[in-house]
Amino acid sequence: MVEKINHAKFVDVVYELMRAGDEGLTCFQLGEVAKCSHYTAQRLMRMFRARKLVHISKWALDAKGRINTPAYAWGMGEDVVRVPLTRSEIHQRYKQRKKIAKGPTTRQRNAAMKILF
Repeated sequence: MVEKINHAKFVDVVYELMRAGDEGLTCFQLGEVAKCSHYTAQRLMRMFRARKLVHISKWALDAKGRINTPAYAWGMGEDVVRVPLTRSEIHQRYKQRKKIAKGPTTRQRNAAMKILF
Protein backbone atom coordinates (compact mmCIF):
# COMPACT_ATOMS: atom_id res chain seq x y z
CA MET A 1 0.00 0.00 0.00
CA VAL A 2 1.35 3.40 -0.96
CA GLU A 3 1.49 5.92 1.85
CA LYS A 4 -0.29 9.18 1.09
CA ILE A 5 1.76 12.33 1.37
CA ASN A 6 -0.27 14.83 3.32
CA HIS A 7 0.66 18.43 4.04
CA ALA A 8 2.08 17.65 7.48
CA LYS A 9 4.48 14.99 6.16
CA PHE A 10 5.54 17.24 3.31
CA VAL A 11 6.31 20.07 5.73
CA ASP A 12 8.15 17.68 8.07
CA VAL A 13 10.39 16.44 5.25
CA VAL A 14 11.22 19.98 4.08
CA TYR A 15 11.84 21.14 7.66
CA GLU A 16 14.20 18.24 8.44
CA LEU A 17 16.12 18.76 5.18
CA MET A 18 16.57 22.46 5.94
CA ARG A 19 17.61 21.68 9.52
CA ALA A 20 20.21 19.13 8.40
CA GLY A 21 22.13 21.80 6.49
CA ASP A 22 25.02 20.89 4.21
CA GLU A 23 25.49 17.49 5.86
CA GLY A 24 22.26 16.19 4.33
CA LEU A 25 20.11 13.17 5.14
CA THR A 26 19.62 9.82 3.44
CA CYS A 27 16.08 8.70 2.62
CA PHE A 28 16.17 6.23 5.52
CA GLN A 29 17.22 8.95 7.98
CA LEU A 30 14.68 11.36 6.52
CA GLY A 31 11.92 8.77 6.89
CA GLU A 32 12.80 8.25 10.55
CA VAL A 33 12.90 11.91 11.54
CA ALA A 34 9.87 12.92 9.42
CA LYS A 35 7.90 9.84 10.56
CA CYS A 36 7.22 8.49 7.09
CA SER A 37 8.47 5.48 5.16
CA HIS A 38 11.78 5.65 3.32
CA TYR A 39 9.86 4.98 0.11
CA THR A 40 7.81 8.15 0.67
CA ALA A 41 11.02 10.07 1.34
CA GLN A 42 12.52 8.67 -1.89
CA ARG A 43 9.50 9.76 -3.91
CA LEU A 44 9.71 13.26 -2.46
CA MET A 45 13.45 13.46 -3.15
CA ARG A 46 12.85 12.47 -6.79
CA MET A 47 10.30 15.27 -7.13
CA PHE A 48 12.56 17.78 -5.37
CA ARG A 49 15.56 16.83 -7.54
CA ALA A 50 13.52 17.18 -10.73
CA ARG A 51 12.76 20.76 -9.66
CA LYS A 52 16.36 21.43 -8.47
CA LEU A 53 15.29 22.00 -4.84
CA VAL A 54 17.75 19.48 -3.37
CA HIS A 55 21.17 18.16 -4.32
CA ILE A 56 23.30 15.17 -3.34
CA SER A 57 25.68 16.38 -0.64
CA LYS A 58 27.51 13.09 -0.03
CA TRP A 59 27.35 9.35 -0.57
CA ALA A 60 26.82 7.21 2.53
CA LEU A 61 27.30 3.53 3.27
CA ASP A 62 24.28 1.27 3.04
CA ALA A 63 23.54 -1.72 5.29
CA LYS A 64 25.92 -3.95 3.32
CA GLY A 65 28.80 -1.47 3.46
CA ARG A 66 28.49 -0.27 -0.13
CA ILE A 67 28.83 3.42 -0.94
CA ASN A 68 25.62 3.88 -2.90
CA THR A 69 23.17 5.74 -0.66
CA PRO A 70 22.81 9.43 -1.51
CA ALA A 71 22.41 12.01 1.25
CA TYR A 72 20.31 14.96 0.14
CA ALA A 73 20.75 18.58 1.22
CA TRP A 74 18.30 21.42 0.69
CA GLY A 75 19.09 24.08 -1.89
CA MET A 76 20.53 24.37 -5.34
CA GLY A 77 24.03 23.01 -5.48
CA GLU A 78 26.33 20.72 -7.36
CA ASP A 79 25.78 16.99 -6.86
CA VAL A 80 28.74 15.17 -5.36
CA VAL A 81 30.01 12.58 -7.81
CA ARG A 82 30.12 9.04 -6.46
CA VAL A 83 33.65 7.69 -6.79
CA PRO A 84 33.60 3.97 -7.58
CA LEU A 85 35.86 1.63 -5.61
CA THR A 86 38.84 0.16 -7.38
CA ARG A 87 39.08 -3.61 -7.85
CA SER A 88 41.78 -3.85 -5.18
CA GLU A 89 39.59 -1.98 -2.65
CA ILE A 90 36.69 -4.29 -3.40
CA HIS A 91 38.95 -7.31 -2.96
CA GLN A 92 40.33 -5.98 0.36
CA ARG A 93 36.81 -5.47 1.71
CA TYR A 94 35.86 -8.97 0.59
CA LYS A 95 38.86 -10.48 2.39
CA GLN A 96 38.04 -8.53 5.56
CA ARG A 97 34.43 -9.77 5.52
CA LYS A 98 35.59 -13.36 5.03
CA LYS A 99 38.08 -13.03 7.88
CA ILE A 100 35.42 -11.65 10.21
CA ALA A 101 32.92 -14.33 9.21
CA LYS A 102 35.48 -17.08 9.75
CA GLY A 103 36.20 -15.99 13.31
CA PRO A 104 39.38 -16.36 15.33
CA THR A 105 41.78 -19.24 14.75
CA THR A 106 42.35 -21.92 17.40
CA ARG A 107 45.68 -20.37 18.36
CA GLN A 108 44.03 -16.96 18.87
CA ARG A 109 41.22 -18.50 20.96
CA ASN A 110 43.74 -20.38 23.15
CA ALA A 111 45.81 -17.22 23.66
CA ALA A 112 42.67 -15.32 24.67
CA MET A 113 41.70 -18.08 27.11
CA LYS A 114 45.16 -17.96 28.77
CA ILE A 115 44.70 -14.23 29.36
CA LEU A 116 41.26 -14.76 30.91
CA PHE A 117 42.27 -17.58 33.29
